[in-house]
Parts: sequence; structure tokens; C-alpha cells
Amino acid sequence: MKYTKFGKTGIEVSKMCLGTWGIGGAGWDNYSDESRMDAIKAALDCGINFIDTAPAYNAGKAEQYVGETLHKLGARKEVVISTKCGTDYIDVYLVHWPDPNVPMEETMDALNQLKKQGKILHAGVSNFTKEQMEEANKYCEIKAYQPQFSMVDRDNEELIRWAHAQDMGVMTYGTLG
Repeated sequence: MKYTKFGKTGIEVSKMCLGTWGIGGAGWDNYSDESRMDAIKAALDCGINFIDTAPAYNAGKAEQYVGETLHKLGARKEVVISTKCGTDYIDVYLVHWPDPNVPMEETMDALNQLKKQGKILHAGVSNFTKEQMEEANKYCEIKAYQPQFSMVDRDNEELIRWAHAQDMGVMTYGTLG
């Protein structure tokens, strides 16, 4: 496995990240709990140390499977978790979508409070425009960006280059298109 520095976070992550959108259970996949946990273990065995999840993935089931598996393996401290909420502490917390009804300053101040409390280590955003990221960065340092990007959906390519130039860690979703 190859590893890289994840932007300004200083965290070394595997170049492959395990996305857990499909590990949600009923309605999301048809696999057994054992198969889901085997998939997570296999990723770790291959050297993947970066897992992306969200509470939206079947009402938190994906986060639950990730947490249970890492606990059983005693591997939590060796794995970087990126999520939009959940777990005892979060390495990279991503604001999943900008909320047009909440001032950006209020959202980012909440992230700063979570950082001060040790609940999150680094803040990032998903599905933000350049202008939204610039505004957010006025209130809280944005260290990660997660857009949709694949061979068939390259709409965010320019924004990915911009974020990389800002030394943000960039991770995409929907990559297999």
C-alpha cells in the first residue's frame, strides 16, 4: 500500500480509502454482518488505514459496523476515520452539505468548539463550492475536501486542483462511477 500526507492535517493515510456507503445493511446491501466486517478487516490487512463513513448510511449502521470491527481488532488507533458525525473521537470531521439556513460562522464555530473539546482533530467539508470553502475557512481552518469525482463525473476537477493547491487533503466519493 502507498501512503500520503493528507493535506495540512499531518496525518499519513493510505492512498486507497475504504468508503462504507455500501456497508449499511437492509436496503443498502444484502450481505451478512460477518461479510461486512470481513470486508473491513480485509481492507486493513491490505494496508488501508483510512475509512470514510457517515451516519446517513442506513441510519448509522455503517458507522456501527466500522466501530465494532475496529474494536474487535483493537485497531482504532491505527485507523483514520473520516465521517460526518459519530464515534468517540473523529480524525477528520466533514460537514456533509452546506446548510443555507445556518450562517457559515455558526457552523464553523461549532467545529472549533468540537476541536477544543478533543472530539474532532481536523475539520473538512463535502459538497461545498469554492466560495463556500473560502467563507468557511475564515472561521475554521478547512483541512479536507470531499467532492464527487469519477471517470464519468469530472465536474469538480478544477475545484479539486484548487483545494490541492490550498494544501487541503482531497478525498472523493463516487469514484468508481
